[in-house]
Amino acid sequence: VLADQNQCETALGKWEVVTAQKRLSFTHGETKLRMALCHQALGQLEKAEALLSEVSKKQDTDNDFAAAQDAEKYLKYIRAQKNLLGSDS
Repeated sequence: VLADQNQCETALGKWEVVTAQKRLSFTHGETKLRMALCHQALGQLEKAEALLSEVSKKQDTDNDFAAAQDAEKYLKYIRAQKNLLGSDS
């Protein structure tokens, strides 16, 4: 909800708490995906790319599979965005 209200910095702090808890591991893929999107919205493309790369490699469970598939799509977009920004320099 916070991310939808352009409060990504606050959302990121809350999501960090979630991803630090092993008992919530079933939510980590989706949470990290959302974190990556917030980093992208904040212009932090390196952080976004790192999170998306991590999530895209975790296709071993049903919970992670959907997030991994989405992460691969967003990863392509982030890399294209980085290439465009790099070519303007």
